[in-house]
Amino acid sequence: ITLAGRPGNFGTRFHNYLYDKLGLNYLYKAFTTKDIEAAVKGVRALGIRGCAVSMPFKESCIPFLDAIDPSAKVIDSVNTIVNDDGKLTGLNTDYIAVKSLIASHRLDTNARVMIQGSGGMGKAVIAAFRDAGFRDVIIAARNRQRGLALICESDLLGERVARRRQDSRRTINPDTLIRNLFFFQAEDGIRDHCVTG
Repeated sequence: ITLAGRPGNFGTRFHNYLYDKLGLNYLYKAFTTKDIEAAVKGVRALGIRGCAVSMPFKESCIPFLDAIDPSAKVIDSVNTIVNDDGKLTGLNTDYIAVKSLIASHRLDTNARVMIQGSGGMGKAVIAAFRDAGFRDVIIAARNRQRGLALICESDLLGERVARRRQDSRRTINPDTLIRNLFFFQAEDGIRDHCVTG
């Protein structure tokens, strides 16, 4: 199943098509809930093998799980719940996939990277690049506050921020971080705006 704030049909059709082609005896259904705790308990109680998790439940489901995989722990966000005989483990398959792709393609960690989006998937991608050693990262975000919060939370400025944090006489001013934050203004269409600090 999938638990989503606004469930759609694309994932359902996609997964069920693949299950059929692969000869797997599974059925994928999309649901929403007003009670995430009861929904997660239902996954265990009904013996549902796995569950995709979408917004707004990626963080709120965590307290109801038995274990958190490092992939989800590193960004405090779960997008998959696996049920192993009643033990529910939360993972973040976006983080796992991107980290694996970076390694398998042997990307140069000195390369500049631009990541579009500051939502849940963006958070996973940014963390995967950060944890692979990339430091020259630009975030393209429509929402200034979320983009700024994400870059601060991700510590993408590396040693420069670390040095500032160690200096107890100074505090980090988020506006000084803004030069690494690149914005697309939705109302401007393709035109981009680089905000410098």
